[in-house]
Amino acid sequence: MNSGGILSFVIPLIVIFCLFLILREFWTWYFKQNEIVKKLNRTNELLEKISQELTRKPTTQEKPVEPKKQEDTNRWDCPKCNYSNTNKTSTCHKCGHKLK
Repeated sequence: MNSGGILSFVIPLIVIFCLFLILREFWTWYFKQNEIVKKLNRTNELLEKISQELTRKPTTQEKPVEPKKQEDTNRWDCPKCNYSNTNKTSTCHKCGHKLK
């Protein structure tokens, strides 16, 4: 085997490989791909944290939020649109339905 023939084949391969690594780093920097990957990883971490918070059970110290009950008894709900009206009126303020 000719050692000169092997070297003339290996040396260009090494040069091409080095150029590929240098240019790859340049293009990823130019197109901000490294920063995009970092931001996507951070987004995934935050989404995982939110998911864990949503799926955890409330502790005994935390009280579940209860909806407010309507304490005002001087109101009536319109049978047509379910709007809550005061007893002072006989006509719905929202849709105009007359209370019989």
